[in-house]
Amino acid sequence: MRPLLLLLACLLSSAASAADGIQTGVPFHTPFAVDGQRTINRSIVSVDAEGTIVLTIHFLKGQEIEVAEYELIRQDAPGPEPGPEPQPDPNPPAELWAIVVEESGERTAQQAIVMADPEIRGLFKASRFRIVDQDEAAADMRSYVKRATDKGMKLPALFLVSPEGKVHFEGDLPATVAETKALVRKILGKAP
Repeated sequence: MRPLLLLLACLLSSAASAADGIQTGVPFHTPFAVDGQRTINRSIVSVDAEGTIVLTIHFLKGQEIEVAEYELIRQDAPGPEPGPEPQPDPNPPAELWAIVVEESGERTAQQAIVMADPEIRGLFKASRFRIVDQDEAAADMRSYVKRATDKGMKLPALFLVSPEGKVHFEGDLPATVAETKALVRKILGKAP
């Protein structure tokens, strides 16, 4: 069995190209040491019949040429690549409801500042900014508690909803008053 060697995605793929710096079947030198000493080597990458990518290094050990083979595994960067910047809604809602689902016993001082800020509350018509404790939600707010729970959302969770019930945002309550105002204004299609 060949030893395992992990390389970053930018180093190698089974269909490597000149832009990658390593080409399948073309010899190259690899930083390589034997018994702690750099040695002269010639390396080549190949793909066997099963599609396994193999790095073969022929190196000088004393007066003998030795061979080491490694199975290469492509390791891509973690997480998805960022997608395009979301475009503003061409028909933004005329107004929104804000529903904050929280565990009131775990509310921090910063969260309380955001939820009580008069400028944020002023972005919504009277009684259209609701704070709901997950354990004491009124019947008309239980669907938001369930949605936050089912999706494993961190509390406090913020829902920005149009009067007809379309959810325009769901996620963490922004950390600051400025971030919260910017989010609401963006969804409403207003300049910050």
